[in-house]
Amino acid sequence: MRDNLPGSAQIVLSRSEQAFEEATAHHASGVDDAIAIAEDLGAAQAYVIGGAVIYDLFQPHVDRMVLSRVPGEYEGDAYYPAWDDEAWTRESTTEYDRFRLEEWVRNGDGE
Repeated sequence: MRDNLPGSAQIVLSRSEQAFEEATAHHASGVDDAIAIAEDLGAAQAYVIGGAVIYDLFQPHVDRMVLSRVPGEYEGDAYYPAWDDEAWTRESTTEYDRFRLEEWVRNGDGE
């Protein structure tokens, strides 16, 4: 595990139980377990940082997405999961020199 992130907790989703040197790191065996740990920690917000599989697992559970958009076409074998455009509204877009950041919010009750 990389350096501890000051002032935050990390929930690591992994099939294998493991101990972490950082007191703020917590093991979760699945999505429901990760959500329960975040709730137990009293987190007002929890960020999902992962790869394509992790994003796909959490997609039905998130109510907000912050996506970085880098212009161009690139070869790759992992992609952010597709979502129903009608279920989401883009709340903001921030342009940067080489990318833009989009914040999306799930509409209504999440259906």
